[in-house]
Amino acid sequence: MSQNTQAAAAAKSKFSVRDICYAGLFAAVIAVMAQISIPMPLGVPMTMQTFAITLAAVVLGSKLSAIASLVYLALGAVGVPVLANFSGGFDKFVGPTGGFLISFPLMAYIIGLGVEHRDAFKGAFVTAVIVGTVVNYVVGVAMFVVVAHSTIAVGITVGANFILFSIIGTLVIAVILLVLSFTSNQTGQNYLLVVHYDDRYAKEVTNAVNKMVPRYRLKSKTATRNGVEMTLELRLQGNRSNIVDNLLGIPGVMDATLVAFQNEIA
Repeated sequence: MSQNTQAAAAAKSKFSVRDICYAGLFAAVIAVMAQISIPMPLGVPMTMQTFAITLAAVVLGSKLSAIASLVYLALGAVGVPVLANFSGGFDKFVGPTGGFLISFPLMAYIIGLGVEHRDAFKGAFVTAVIVGTVVNYVVGVAMFVVVAHSTIAVGITVGANFILFSIIGTLVIAVILLVLSFTSNQTGQNYLLVVHYDDRYAKEVTNAVNKMVPRYRLKSKTATRNGVEMTLELRLQGNRSNIVDNLLGIPGVMDATLVAFQNEIA
């Protein structure tokens, strides 16, 4: 495997500095939203944490939103006052609200998966929000019943208070998701296209790229005894992964890789 192909694979599999910064930023957003709290009589306050978790999942996707949630919980566990009512400490995770807290990363991951697959399955986002909320609800209620030595009926009543917030949060997030989707479709996404081909078919490959991609920049071109590897920087709108399939259908093309990245094309 050539250096360019290895770099493309690494870019696809590893988190960038920008990703890590986003995860840290949303950990802070969750901490801020947690302070918007409504005290409840049974000791489980209503907060905007659930809304923040869903927002993180929409913006960051499954893995990064789960990491942001874990960072937030880790800060709270070591005593940083980022939990509801500016509280912190490990005791919060074994108290009545512990189940709701510890299930946040799983909730974020599930909703993030729905966002990532919304193009393949139109109901993916709504389904994921429902499943993620149910998981958070079930784990939270179960731990409340155990820790508070309460009945299941009381636990269900406590958990039911979260449903209204979840519905409102879902509606708001759905609007945000539509706006983000529209913006993404209008501005497009930056990609690296790496094509390995037989030099005898260079004209066919160039013509195919010019036909499929209106604008691109040649980043590198390496010739070896095994053929030519060309790396292009381009911007695409919508799901254009079919470009790889079309290139593989051209005689002389050995492989093609399309990798999203964040840098801007001048």
